[in-house]
Amino acid sequence: MVIRSYEPADCESLGRLFYETVHSVCSADYSAEQLFAWADGNIDLSKWNSSFLEHRTLVALIDGEIAGFGDMDERGYLDRLYVGKDFQRRGVASALCAASRAAPLLRSSPPTPPSRQYPFSKSGDTGCSKSSRWSEKASF
Repeated sequence: MVIRSYEPADCESLGRLFYETVHSVCSADYSAEQLFAWADGNIDLSKWNSSFLEHRTLVALIDGEIAGFGDMDERGYLDRLYVGKDFQRRGVASALCAASRAAPLLRSSPPTPPSRQYPFSKSGDTGCSKSSRWSEKASF
């Protein structure tokens, strides 16, 4: 397994991995309505790319294929952590978390306690508005 930093070219693949993971791995625990609210297949790649670039985003590769990803903001909040359906139970999430903790993070404030963190929005929108070269939306 290789853990590397996010590259903008990864964005669409990470969006697809997110959607497929939610709708396969999580399908035993959530209703179809809940899954659709979580991941409706319409990801604003521009916002996701901006968010990934603003955060410390790591990508895990196994045999050259993206196996998972995670991103952490400057406060130490783990925003997203997803492992592809074909890579479950292989230590991918643990490796991403370990690499995130090992990476130097510049923090302007201490990490936000879990009780004060904000849940994901229905659209998966991270709220980032910084512009980037990505302008399209992806449907999976």
